[in-house]
Amino acid sequence: RLSSPDKSSSTKLELIKSQFDTSSYQVSGKLESLGLYFVGADTIKPELKVLNIREDQIYNSFDTIRFKAKDDQSGIKTDANIRITVDNQFVLPEWDPERDLITGNLHWQIEPGEHEVVIEVQDMAGNINMQNFIINVE
Repeated sequence: RLSSPDKSSSTKLELIKSQFDTSSYQVSGKLESLGLYFVGADTIKPELKVLNIREDQIYNSFDTIRFKAKDDQSGIKTDANIRITVDNQFVLPEWDPERDLITGNLHWQIEPGEHEVVIEVQDMAGNINMQNFIINVE
């Protein structure tokens, strides 16, 4: 990725859409102005910390998924980079980027039994962190 210092901060980088040619080892991108630029690679997947799921717990009901997601390098751009499913059914993520908090409210009544929960977060560099859980509902 090609980056330039963010004009409002001396420590934050602003990503510039760029491409890396693996055959020639060249980075190319469109620059808006001359200045100081940094070329680096983000190979670290986002951090995930699930707040309300424990696989060894039996739930009386289950209607909300809460977790924190953070990426200190390229970042998580929008909630479109966040995917939550329960038994392959999509759960709409609500992302609070200032608190790194994601909440997903199930829009259906979950039946008793075992259910698979999948959480997937992708950063701007394409690194993905995915966690799977099996939960039991009475």
